[in-house]
Amino acid sequence: LVHVLQSMNILRVGKPAAKSKPYGSFSEFYPFYLREHAAFGTKLTHFAGTTIFLILLSLSASLLLPLLAALYTGYVLFPFFRHIHTGVAEMCVMFGVYLCLGTHASGSLRTTVLPMFVAYGCAWTGHFFIEKNRPATFVYPAFSLMGDFRMFYDAIVGNIKMTDKK
Repeated sequence: LVHVLQSMNILRVGKPAAKSKPYGSFSEFYPFYLREHAAFGTKLTHFAGTTIFLILLSLSASLLLPLLAALYTGYVLFPFFRHIHTGVAEMCVMFGVYLCLGTHASGSLRTTVLPMFVAYGCAWTGHFFIEKNRPATFVYPAFSLMGDFRMFYDAIVGNIKMTDKK
């Protein structure tokens, strides 16, 4: 697969980063992620989506490894796809890994898809209707997923305020 993608000029580590992908690490990306979630309502929809996701995940714990495998795959592939201006390629690979492994592990396509559908549905509602911006998932899918869990943690421990920053 790697050879095929390299021959199609899709998978290249040495190419310069796309202008839409200036962040090369999660530590560089996270402050940007927080700025994209300045409104209280956006944080609230993300917090609700992540909470429901974690509840659904706890009911089907077999999905934890597929989720981690998908996240790891996206994180590892990021340098290879950084020259492409969107994160669609990474998103498709990550979702494919999660879907295949999750359906195999849980035995149910519905059980596999429902937590992601709910979490992204809540989060994207906040972006499209409250913050009125484009979710970072469309450019940085792995970093965005990591950012969501980090923001959830930071909100619980009080590292960030759930109030508006605008």
